[in-house]
Amino acid sequence: MPDQTNEDAPGEDARDLSEDPAVSEYVRRRAGHYYLGASRVSLASVLWLWQRHGEPPEAIQQSFPSVSLAAIYGAIAYYLDHQPMLDAYLGRLDALGRQMSEEFQTAHPNLYERLMERRAELEAAERTAPTPHDTDAPPDVARTPTSPT
Repeated sequence: MPDQTNEDAPGEDARDLSEDPAVSEYVRRRAGHYYLGASRVSLASVLWLWQRHGEPPEAIQQSFPSVSLAAIYGAIAYYLDHQPMLDAYLGRLDALGRQMSEEFQTAHPNLYERLMERRAELEAAERTAPTPHDTDAPPDVARTPTSPT
């Protein structure tokens, strides 16, 4: 029987895929990538929101309503239990993304420039947009004109 090693995991983390702990209740490995259960939500997208943006699991679940809150917590727990292997995997995804961006920039410099301008506009708009906390606040009674008594 041929050896089914995990080519995406470096060094000592390479293991027989039939024993890959990614086959768990909340995280599945398909086509070399990790997903939350049977969904199309990638583990990388959940970890990106959790690690890089500091989003709590409840907010992440709102971004992916097809996935249960338990699955979000399960995915984070899976990451914490397999951090070295998954950090290497996420590093490879980041490197691939940078490479693809550079190739696109070289092949389509004008379009890339327009996309970066639009991105900057959107980021500026997000920084100036009211936060949910601001919009949920009750009206400021101090600004409401009162009639003399």
